[in-house]
Amino acid sequence: MKSMMNPTKPSLTPLLTLALVALAAGGSVVAHDTGKRKGEAQARVRAPDASTQGKPGRVAFEKGSFMLEIGSAVGIGQNKADQQAVDSVADDPGNTLVGVWEEVAPAEVDCQTRQPLGPTIRALLTFNQGGTMYVEDTFPLTGPYRTTGGGVWMRTSARHYTYGNLHYEFDPDKTFLLTIKQRSDLTLSRDGNSFTENGTFQGIDPTGNVLFGGCFAARATRPQF
Repeated sequence: MKSMMNPTKPSLTPLLTLALVALAAGGSVVAHDTGKRKGEAQARVRAPDASTQGKPGRVAFEKGSFMLEIGSAVGIGQNKADQQAVDSVADDPGNTLVGVWEEVAPAEVDCQTRQPLGPTIRALLTFNQGGTMYVEDTFPLTGPYRTTGGGVWMRTSARHYTYGNLHYEFDPDKTFLLTIKQRSDLTLSRDGNSFTENGTFQGIDPTGNVLFGGCFAARATRPQF
């Protein structure tokens, strides 16, 4: 006895069920007219190719002249989250280090306990567009006998930066005495109006020997002009 069902007209019920499930999960459904004749009815899953490796997949179900493409809800959500993260970093006002900053802090801190050492000094740091910088400070022992510090800076991630600079120091008779090198890591506040830093310094004689070293820490703000 022949079946009463027409083999050339398959049911779309399974496809509609899949579409509703995908939409309920936050996925996507796209319908296409494939132009196939009724006798070419088939159901298939699209295989991944080189263009989709490592990307959220899409499953295509085809019945005759009708095809549904069901996108991965997880993939769509991940793509959206990734883009939001990129936009957040790009729009974060705390990502601007360029400008002039002022610190009032101890000249040195203990590298282990972080307790302040030495006199309290002021420092003026200027970060230029393109990654260069210069610094001045009021350290009382060598202030009149030193050059302006010059250096470079770079962003390492999000609101985190690193810099290095050096300046020359002289005896009162103008004899070259030392090179002072500093390196520091800093983190900008979210509003971009302050940063905290922790760094190290070295005193190097004219022959390249390191004579002393230490640590420093400070909080900087943008001065009002």
